Amino acid sequence: MKQPPKMLTPKDCLYLEDLMNVTLTFSKKAKHYSSLAEKKKIQDMLQATERKLNAHYDKLLSIIGG
Repeated sequence: MKQPPKMLTPKDCLYLEDLMNVTLTFSKKAKHYSSLAEKKKIQDMLQATERKLNAHYDKLLSIIGG
C-alpha cells in the first residue's frame, strides 16, 4: 500500500501506537548504548540505527498527522 487509508480504524490506531512506542524505545536504547560503546565502529552503527529509527518515527507521525 503506497498511500495510507483516509480513515484509521481503532485497530489501526492501536497498531500505530504500539509501533511508535517500540520505535521510540529502540531509538532511545540505541542512543544510550552508543554512548556506552567503547569501539568507534559499534558507536557509529548504533548512531546510524538511532537516525533510521528517528526517521521512521517521523514518517509514522506524518501518516497520523496528515
